Amino acid sequence: MVQTVVPFTVQLVKFETTLPFKEVVSRLETQLNKAGCDNILARIRAAKGKHELRSLIENTMGESGFLYVDET
Repeated sequence: MVQTVVPFTVQLVKFETTLPFKEVVSRLETQLNKAGCDNILARIRAAKGKHELRSLIENTMGESGFLYVDET
């Protein structure tokens, strides 16, 4: 096994709000298109080629540009 270390820079962005926690989570899930990502891992595995995979991902991503994959 080969280990590769890739350094990167991140920024933590914090928001303060008076909205209830459930409302914040609901809005986040909407932006991530959580509902549209149902069974996404199986759909990714079933893709036949990179063009189908790219199309699936692009059509499933939420407005944020992120793809909701899993929650454990």
